[in-house]
Amino acid sequence: MQKLSELGLRLLIRESSRSSTVLRGFTASAPVKSYDVRRVEITPPEQRKLTFDTHSLVRDLEAHGFGKEQAETIVSVVTALSTVSLDTAYKDMVTQGQQEITLQQIMAHLDSIRKDMVILEKSEFANLRAENEKMKIELDQVKQQLMNEVSQIRAENKLDINLERSRVTDMFTDQEKKLMEATTEFHKKDSSTNSSVTEVSNKIDAEIAALKTLMESNKLETIRYLAVKPPPPICLCQLGELCGSVVGAVVGCLEPLTFPVSYVDGGICAQMPCQKLFMKQQTDVLGEDAKKGFLPDMS
Repeated sequence: MQKLSELGLRLLIRESSRSSTVLRGFTASAPVKSYDVRRVEITPPEQRKLTFDTHSLVRDLEAHGFGKEQAETIVSVVTALSTVSLDTAYKDMVTQGQQEITLQQIMAHLDSIRKDMVILEKSEFANLRAENEKMKIELDQVKQQLMNEVSQIRAENKLDINLERSRVTDMFTDQEKKLMEATTEFHKKDSSTNSSVTEVSNKIDAEIAALKTLMESNKLETIRYLAVKPPPPICLCQLGELCGSVVGAVVGCLEPLTFPVSYVDGGICAQMPCQKLFMKQQTDVLGEDAKKGFLPDMS
């Protein structure tokens, strides 16, 4: 009996290890929550088919020394353990029909999500397109405004440059006009000065020529007079008054004399200095003329 009890315990341990292996295989991973999980009713234990031959197991137990009641009890315990193991494993399982239903539900939800995503994408795309168009319009407006401002600034700068150029041109024209006027005035004054200098020079030349002519004429007249008639006694004082004339030049009078004029003793001046100078000048003049052949020597 003791051997039979040990054999029964061994069989129980073997069956329990098998059931635990199956259980460990099903419960190796943590249970995962699926989409729209629904509890599924598995076939009741009384309607389930046994996974092993209970009658063969009872006969084996009886063959190893167990009684009929003991063998049936052991088999019933093993069957209960197997049922519990299967129930534990079936908690995370579904049937094929339920799987198809769940799959259809998931696909329906996916289609709904896809539609929502398409609608959202379209709305977002429309919003993005509208925002893009709005930004494009704003950029065009800013670009147009910048172009207008640049054109305005360019026109103002061009106008300022033209005004400054006109002002500089007018200033240059005025300065050139003033320079031309000053040059013309200078040329006029130069011409006037040149004409005045030329006129004065011509007058001087004419006066010199007239004086030369007069000198030559007086010289010839004097020489002619002296050659025909001896000169009367002339007071040197009178000759001094004729300084610069031909006679004064002939007798060599250098400057006017202030001796009183009086004739005594045949025209000889009573002033002794004048008499001596007159006699000397007259003698020198007559001597020079005699030497030149114009007059006889009267010394």
